[in-house]
Amino acid sequence: MLSTFQRFKQGAVKDYRVNYRTWPGMNHVGAQILALVARLFSAEFSALDEYCRRHAGFFDETIRRFERELQFYLAYVDYINPLRATGLSFCYPEVTADSKAIFATDTFDLALAKKTGL
Repeated sequence: MLSTFQRFKQGAVKDYRVNYRTWPGMNHVGAQILALVARLFSAEFSALDEYCRRHAGFFDETIRRFERELQFYLAYVDYINPLRATGLSFCYPEVTADSKAIFATDTFDLALAKKTGL
């Protein structure tokens, strides 16, 4: 997937990634501590639960749809780039108001082309 964004690279950048010795998250000890803290501060945790419930629909549906479509597009580009590298050509469909006919010329099966490594 990084190859998809390669054209936007503008030179060397500082690497801000952090290497953890273990996976960051909560283990059973942390979960027990959090449960005790939640009992000590029940009003605060109840307010947090209420806040999460009230704002569960925070993301606008248009933004959610755009994010899903962007994921699909990037996956498609990652899928077809190796096929393009072998010389297979791709195009965008033409949509017209004159006809509802669907046809294609000089086509190939995407899954078969991927499987055979054309």
